[in-house]
Amino acid sequence: MSNIELIDGKRVTGLLCDRKQVNGVYLHSSLSDVKELPAAFVVDVEWKAIANKWLQNQEFTPPLETVVNPL
Repeated sequence: MSNIELIDGKRVTGLLCDRKQVNGVYLHSSLSDVKELPAAFVVDVEWKAIANKWLQNQEFTPPLETVVNPL
């Protein structure tokens, strides 16, 4: 798919939000390098599902969690 980009070697540390929706993420490649990465669709694939905490911090209700093929 031409409009999907996988980024390696970076760390997402928060959600870029307005009062109505998530618009992207904060992307870190080092302690001093922080960028805003706009996105139309954000997926949390971490096993800890940290995005739910970020959503709650922004006063959003996290979605129900779906587990596919649990170990």
